[in-house]
Amino acid sequence: MYLLLLTFALSTIVSCGGQNEGKKALREMEKIVEKAEKDKEKLTPEEWKALALEFEQYEKTVNEAIENNKIGAVGQMKCLTLTTRWATVYGPEMLQEMIPDLSEPLKNKGDELEQLIRALDEDSIMKKALE
Repeated sequence: MYLLLLTFALSTIVSCGGQNEGKKALREMEKIVEKAEKDKEKLTPEEWKALALEFEQYEKTVNEAIENNKIGAVGQMKCLTLTTRWATVYGPEMLQEMIPDLSEPLKNKGDELEQLIRALDEDSIMKKALE
């Protein structure tokens, strides 16, 4: 009888102790967000990129777990909250990375707009002069 109870107790502990990948990924996402919030001034661009890649992988795991109904509503809300916190922390860093890529095209468009404005001003000046 004791052997049967011991076997039942161990099997219950083992089955409950094994956590699904989605919940593990949520905990890892939380660690990444907390690290980013705590060390945001100290992190190098390479470290930011590494954290972003890690976060993205864990987020993918969580989304798959949500699709397979392995994570409930509380886990879904936690995922949404962590994603929002991550966007708040990483957003400015991400924009700084993107600005050099966008600055040249915007500069060229700015030059074109400036020329267009000058042309319009010259045309309007000429029209007024002819009136």
